Amino acid sequence: MHRQKLQKSIRLFDLDKARLVEHAEWFGMVLRHEDGDAYTLRFSDGTTVREIELEAECAHLRLLAELCERTLPWIVYVGGADCADVYL
Repeated sequence: MHRQKLQKSIRLFDLDKARLVEHAEWFGMVLRHEDGDAYTLRFSDGTTVREIELEAECAHLRLLAELCERTLPWIVYVGGADCADVYL
């Protein structure tokens, strides 16, 4: 239930999604659109590769979450603030 509320409260526009995909490369991630409504998020640290399959409705939100986690040393995410607004 909490996840559904979170997904509905964060609105990502096409430009936001494009920026997230571009920024993902800085951290060794690639979000790739597959057939239909499927996406694959690929993580690579130079020696290992990991991939997860995601549905279209949550793919960019997952990418946002991964980017927010990796940028914690540089960006202050305030409790209660929309992480998409802070990051983007």
